[in-house]
Amino acid sequence: MEKQNADLFWENCRIMLANEKLKKKVEKLMQENQMLAAEVRMRIEPENPNNDPQDGNRAESSSSANNWNKNQGKGKNM
Repeated sequence: MEKQNADLFWENCRIMLANEKLKKKVEKLMQENQMLAAEVRMRIEPENPNNDPQDGNRAESSSSANNWNKNQGKGKNM
């Protein structure tokens, strides 16, 4: 029983160590992802200067979609 307990203890230690390594890797990948997303946004924004970053519609590039958003903000119905 003691041997089994010791074996489980060491297995648990190995698992916790592996978990810590994975957490660090996840943190690095999330930071890299955020940096890449920011770079993509910076490249896209100059191409679409009419998009209002406040309305959450950055992906919309058509002028009709932008006009609709502007009219909605003024309380007009289409």
